[in-house]
Order: sequence, then structure tokens, then C-alpha cells
Amino acid sequence: ITAEAGNMSAVKVLLESANVDINAKDIRQRTLLARAIETGNLKVPIALIYDDQVDVNTRDMWDRTALQLTLWEKYADVVRVLLDRKDIEVNSWKRIHNSNREKT
Repeated sequence: ITAEAGNMSAVKVLLESANVDINAKDIRQRTLLARAIETGNLKVPIALIYDDQVDVNTRDMWDRTALQLTLWEKYADVVRVLLDRKDIEVNSWKRIHNSNREKT
């Protein structure tokens, strides 16, 4: 709800709270970051990406990362911020492609 509403005050409270798992997943294995990207309100995902406790490489039930979601939605500003993270996994599509090839 916080991500979908674009409520920056609530996002800041979540990021500052020691009792909140900022990388918790919903039933579709989406994190707050993934949900924020899907809403189109770009302030929330950018704020989340700037926080080091947010795992930018976590995958949803369809094996999509935040980078893949932002590229799919063509959110260039969010892609740039993601690529600034030193821990971003940029070769995730290659990894998926290679694992699919090994199964056949």
C-alpha cells in the first residue's frame, strides 16, 4: 500500500525502523521495491534504491529483478540509479538464459 500510494513519509519510516524487513516479499515474491516500480511512482523506488539495506537483486516469482522491471517499464531514471549500486547484478538475463539452456 505504501509503495502503491507513493507515500514517501511512510517509506522513510519503514527504512528507519529496525523492526521492519524492508526486503519482505508478498505472495508473488515481490518486495516493496518491485511493487514500487510497478506502480509508476518513481520517487519511491529511487528512495528505496538509495538505501543499502534494500536488496536490489531479489527476484519475484517470475524470476524478475528490479533492473529487469525498470527496463521493461522503460524507467530510464530508475535504471540509472540502479546501475549506480555497486551490488547490482547486471547479467541476470544471461544467467536465466544459460540455466534454461542447460535444462534442455
